[in-house]
Amino acid sequence: MSGDKDLRTYVRADCAVFRKTAEEFGGLSNMAPGFPVRVNGVRILTVEALYQACRFPHRPEVQRKIIEQTSPMTAKMVGKPYRGDSRGDWDRTRVKIMRWVLRLKLAMHWPKFSELLLSTGGRPIVEDSRRDNFWGAIPVSDSSLVGMNVLGRLLMELREEIKKGAELRRVVPPSISDFLLLGETMGIVDFQKNIDKSFPVEVPTVASSVESTTLPLFEEGAFEPPAFQISPPTHAGPVESQGSVLQGLQPYPHYKDVGLPWPGKAPAHWVARRTKYIVQEVNARSTTGDEQLLRVSQFTGVTQRLRIDGQDAQDTRAASLVGYKRVQPDELVINIMLAWNGSMGVSHFAGIASPAYCVYRFKPDAHPWYFHHLFRSPAYKARIKAMSTGVVESRLRLYSDDLFRIEALLPPPDEQAAIVKFLDWANARLERTIRAKRRVIALLTEQKQAIIHRAVTRGLDPSVPLKPSGIAWLGDIPAHWEVRPLKAVCKIQSGTTLGKDYGAQQTYEFPYLRVANVQAGYVKLSVVKKVAVSMSEAQRRTLENGDVLMTEGGDLDKLGRGCVWEAQISPCLHQNHVFAVRPDKSKLDPQFLSALMGTPYARAYFQMTAKQTTNLAATNKTKIGQLSVLLPSVVQQREILVALGRETKPVDTAISRLNREIDLLCEYRTRLVADIVTGKLDVREAAAHLPQDDVQAALEPDALDPDEATDADADAELEE
Repeated sequence: MSGDKDLRTYVRADCAVFRKTAEEFGGLSNMAPGFPVRVNGVRILTVEALYQACRFPHRPEVQRKIIEQTSPMTAKMVGKPYRGDSRGDWDRTRVKIMRWVLRLKLAMHWPKFSELLLSTGGRPIVEDSRRDNFWGAIPVSDSSLVGMNVLGRLLMELREEIKKGAELRRVVPPSISDFLLLGETMGIVDFQKNIDKSFPVEVPTVASSVESTTLPLFEEGAFEPPAFQISPPTHAGPVESQGSVLQGLQPYPHYKDVGLPWPGKAPAHWVARRTKYIVQEVNARSTTGDEQLLRVSQFTGVTQRLRIDGQDAQDTRAASLVGYKRVQPDELVINIMLAWNGSMGVSHFAGIASPAYCVYRFKPDAHPWYFHHLFRSPAYKARIKAMSTGVVESRLRLYSDDLFRIEALLPPPDEQAAIVKFLDWANARLERTIRAKRRVIALLTEQKQAIIHRAVTRGLDPSVPLKPSGIAWLGDIPAHWEVRPLKAVCKIQSGTTLGKDYGAQQTYEFPYLRVANVQAGYVKLSVVKKVAVSMSEAQRRTLENGDVLMTEGGDLDKLGRGCVWEAQISPCLHQNHVFAVRPDKSKLDPQFLSALMGTPYARAYFQMTAKQTTNLAATNKTKIGQLSVLLPSVVQQREILVALGRETKPVDTAISRLNREIDLLCEYRTRLVADIVTGKLDVREAAAHLPQDDVQAALEPDALDPDEATDADADAELEE
C-alpha cells in the first residue's frame, strides 16, 4: 500500500469519518480510551501504545517506557526519539502489525467494538488527519479528503468479516520474525468460548502490582468492581460491602431500540425525549452583583469561586457583576463555548454566573442530578459536540435551540431518584479510595524529597566533618565541599523571542520549547512547536545536551525546579521565558544541579527572592545566578546520584503504581456512571437496600473533597 496509485478521494458526507475520540465514531481511533488490551499478561491502555511498542522488539526498555504511559499521545511521543532504531523491516511489516492490533481490539471488546463498526453501515470509514495520508486522509476542502486511508481500509476489512459471520475471537500473531514484547514472543489471544463477553480489564488492589491483578473491570453484562479496600457498613442487611453491591449489578431484563444513534438500546420502559421537554431556559439577572460568583468546568461541574475574608476572589475582568445570570440550586448551568468538552453541570449552590453561560430549570418528572450525570457522560458529550454550532472545534457553541433538539433518555421519576441515590453512594466511596491514594503519593513524594535533600546537602558519609555553609536556612555542610554562586559554574542563557524582524536574513524552522513544555522534572515533548529564526539566532539559542531548563515564572512552590535536557530533539530552541542553565561539567553534573534545585533549600531561596503576585511568582537571570550551589567533587556528585537512583527507585515505583491505580479507578467510575445512566445496568434493587444514613454520609463535603485525605486513609494505604 504505497504510492500515488493508492491515494483515494472520499466525500465527507458519504463516509463515517473520525478524528477526535469524543466524536460519534471516535472509538474507531487507535487513540480512543476504553479499549485496553492485554498481551502476554501485560495490560496496555490503548492499541496505539501497543502498535508503537512493536517498533522496538529489540529494545524492551523502550517498549516499557511506551506502554507505561497513560496517554496514547504521550506513548507515541515517548517512542519518537528512538524511531531511528525501529526494527529494520518496519515499513514492510507495519500494516500487518496494525491489522493484528485492530483484531486484538475487536477480540477483547467484541460487543462494544463490533457494534461500533457495524454502526457505520456500508459507508467508507475514513480517518481525518491533518498530515498523514498513509493511515488516514487529508482534508482538501470542506467536503472531501484524499489519502491512502490504510487504517480506515483495515477497519472496513474487519467490518465486512463481521457481517459475514466470521469468528474473530481468536487472534494469532502475524508471521513476523522477532515479534516480541518485553523479550517474550507475542502469544495467541483466544476468546472463542466466550463470545458474548468483553476482554476483562483488571484493576489492582492497593497491595498488588498492576500486572498481577485478576479482577475484571469493564466486562459486558455483569460489572465487576475495582478491588479496593473499604470497610463494610456497620448495619446488618443484604448490602454487606461496596464490592458485593457492585458485583451484583446486572442488565435490565428487557431492552428496546429507542431510535437514537448514540445510546442504541435502552430499558424497555424508558422513553426518549428531546431536551426541550426536560428543561426550560431561565434568564433572571442580578441587580446588585453581590451574590456568590459561580463557575463551571468539565472536571468539577459547577463550583463556587474562592472567597477571601468573606469576599469573592472574583476571577473576572468585569467591572461590575450587575446583570450576571442568577442560578438557583438544582439548576443546570452550561458554558455554551465549552459545552462540547463537558463544561456543564447542575449547581448545588445559589449564586450568579457569567452572562455567557446559559441557565436552565428542570421540568416536573426530571430529576436534576440524574441529568447532571447523563449530560456529562462520554456518549452524551459526543452528541452535544455533534449538535453544536460552528466550523472548527475552538468556535463551537451550544445555543439553547441546539440543546433543545438533542434527545435524552428519560427513566420513570422514581427510577431517576434511585440512580442518583446509588451514584451518590458509589461515587463517594470511589472518591475516598482515590483520595487516600493521592495522600499516600504526597507522603511518598515528601519521603523522596527528604532522601534527595539529605544526599545533596550532606553527602553519603554521615561521619564526615562538617562546616557552616554560610546559608542561614541550610546549616552545616561537609567540610570539603565548596559553596559557589551558580553563575560561577554555569552559563545562564535566555531563550528566543518570537516575532523578531530579521530583515533580509534568511530564516529557518527549528523545534521550539515553550514554557508549557517545561514541567517540574521533565520536558513535555508532545506539544513542541516550530519557530522561524535566523541561523545566527539559532546558533546562539540552541539547547545542548545537559542544559538544565527552568521557567521564569509560575507556581511559587515549583519555581526554580529544573529538568535536564537530554537532546531528544536536536537542534532545539527555547522560549525567552525559559532559562537554559549550562553547567561547567568539570565542576557540576547537570543531574546533580537538577536534584539540588528540587530541594527545600533551593525552594526556600526562590520563595525569598521571587517577585510574587497572588499565587504566581517570577524570578530572573540575576536571581538564578546568585543561588549558592553546593559543590562536592564531580566524582562524589556522581556517586550521590547513583545512590539516589538506588534509594528512590522503590519510591518512584510505588508512586507510579498508585498513579496507575488512580487512573484505573477514574476510568472505572466514568464507565460505571455512563452504564448506569444509559440503562446498561439496573441499580433499582441495590439503591433500595442502601440505608439513608449511608447515602447521607457519602454526601458529606469532606467525603467528596478530591484534594484531601485523612491520616487514617493514608495509614491504611501504607499498611497495605
